[in-house]
Amino acid sequence: MQGLTLVLDGRCAQNFFLDIWNMGFRAIDRFLSYVPAFILLRIASYRK
Repeated sequence: MQGLTLVLDGRCAQNFFLDIWNMGFRAIDRFLSYVPAFILLRIASYRK
């Protein structure tokens, strides 16, 4: 029974780290989606 709880704890830790990993990629993806909009705004402001 103790070995079973260790396996479950390992699986929970793995899911926890995978969630953090995926959150990091989501944050990078969100940042990259803002960059083109930022560049377009800068170009629009330079034209005036």
